[in-house]
Formats: sequence, C-alpha cells, structure tokens
Amino acid sequence: MKKILLILVIISIPSFSYGLSQKKIVIKGNEYIDDEAIYSIIEGDFNLSSDADKNKIIKSLYNTGNFKNILIEEKEESFIISVEENPKIEKVSFNGIKRFEEKEIFEFFNKDEYFKFYNNNSIDQFINEFKKIYYSFGYNQIHIEYDIIDHQDKTNFVNLDFKISEGKISKINRIYFIGNNYFDKNE
Repeated sequence: MKKILLILVIISIPSFSYGLSQKKIVIKGNEYIDDEAIYSIIEGDFNLSSDADKNKIIKSLYNTGNFKNILIEEKEESFIISVEENPKIEKVSFNGIKRFEEKEIFEFFNKDEYFKFYNNNSIDQFINEFKKIYYSFGYNQIHIEYDIIDHQDKTNFVNLDFKISEGKISKINRIYFIGNNYFDKNE
C-alpha cells in the first residue's frame, strides 16, 4: 500500500509542478472570433517566454487572414494576446459585369474563404482567380478594381464594391505560318 501511495505521489509531483509553471493565456480585442477558435490555432507545446514561439503564434494567427495586428505581452501571472481583427465584410457588389451573374460568382468562389473578413491578400487572390476564369472565356482585356466602403451603422464592418471592365472577347481571325515551304497558304 505504501508503495502504491509513493508511486502516485511521485507521478503527481511533475504534473503538479508543470501546472504551476504555466501562466494563464488571456485573449483581448477579439469581437467576432471566439476565444476557443484562437486557442485552437495556438494550441501546442509553446513556451511563450521564448521569442521564437511567440513569433510562431503570431505567424499562425496572421495566416488565418482574420487579424491585422497581434501583440503578445507577458505579465506576472499571464500572457496577454491582444488582437485587432480585420473588418468583417457585410456586402459584396459587382458593377459592370455582363458575362456572369452574381450568384455564379459565388458558385465559383467560397464566400467564407474570400469574403468573410477583409484581408488585402485574399481579395487580391480572388481577383487573380476571377481573371483566370475570364481568360478561359476569351476575355483577355479584363480589368478589376474595388473600393472599400466603411459601414455607416456598424463599427469594423465594410462593404466591397467591385468595378469590372470586361473588354471584348479576343478572337483569332487568321493564323500565319512563317517559314512554311511545304504547304500552300490556301491548304
């Protein structure tokens, strides 16, 4: 009985001391993204006293595209992760579009992936992918710009207004083979 008790005490001491050395992690500034979602992104064996681990956490959070500013501070009893979220996109509109209907665009592109939070990189990626679709239909003079319109009634919300100039469809009228000595041009 004493051996079992001794083994239990020995096993529990490292886990108890490990629990004492851990500081509480406090997340501040998040309005639309739950604490649990942020904890799931940063979960793992991180030593927040290490600058390298702090940088990994900051990079992981930035890679979600949901944050424009992240700061990790160490206090006596806790680590404070302060985040500033990117504005949430409330409405997306397309002007000057003739080839596609708006619902077709959202069938091509996952609305949550590109249009949940305003992130310059994801919007640029959307524009590049959208141009590729236009190119596949012969629109080689496509030009896409967008405006960010701050929402009047709600803070940290924006609307995106895309202005699209499709240009004309490119067509091939004639193909010339230069250096052809074997075939007549009428063949």
